[in-house]
Amino acid sequence: MLRKAKTGNGRDRRRALGEAAEKAAARFLHGQGFRILHRNYETRLGELDIVARKRNLIVIAEVKSRTSEQFGGPEEGVSLRKQKKIVRAARFYASRFGLENLDFRFDVFAVLFDDRGRVVKIVHYPDAFAAGESF
Repeated sequence: MLRKAKTGNGRDRRRALGEAAEKAAARFLHGQGFRILHRNYETRLGELDIVARKRNLIVIAEVKSRTSEQFGGPEEGVSLRKQKKIVRAARFYASRFGLENLDFRFDVFAVLFDDRGRVVKIVHYPDAFAAGESF
């Protein structure tokens, strides 16, 4: 369970929920045999929430969270524009670490919290989108 955010500061609460969602996604991938290489890896082209590896497969995971599905599920926050930005950042990452010859997969994790900051639902979308052209 999360600590309460400072009163009146929604940004702190959103940040804490985002961090908790990323931890849950990282735990899931680790449980599937992946080694977490980086979390919140920042490039000049954008941020990668989670980079994980299992043998010759690199998973780039985008994690989205919400406290309600009133306006759609968290996964709906991964627009085509966001996907392209993630792919560009992943290409930069692959080049930076000499991983161009490995397989890359782009996953999305949708995490729903209740009003007390507890995870209600987590949905993993493996291979949620493609790089578009060869990596």
